Amino acid sequence: MNREHFTDEDKYDAKSRHLQSQLALLAQVEGQSEGEPDTSALILAGGLSVIEAGVAFFLLLPGGLLMATIGAFFPVFLLWAMANFQADRVDLPNKLDELAEIYEQEQR
Repeated sequence: MNREHFTDEDKYDAKSRHLQSQLALLAQVEGQSEGEPDTSALILAGGLSVIEAGVAFFLLLPGGLLMATIGAFFPVFLLWAMANFQADRVDLPNKLDELAEIYEQEQR
């Protein structure tokens, strides 16, 4: 079909279909990250962190209480801080709505 036979209405309809398909794809790919974390995963992560801190504490206890406390909890704190950074900055689950708005503005 020749391009000059398309009307403005056809172009808008094609834009609209493209926008809807892009929004559906965006929701499919990025929407998976919007849910709340699984409770069992949080319990497991918390439990393993406590075990890690406990083992490190008792291994470092002969060096003194302060050293054992800092040496046990600093790595756990660092791991949770890195996980929080990754969740907020790398995965970007909260960007789904912003991307959808950008797609809609580009259609206009």
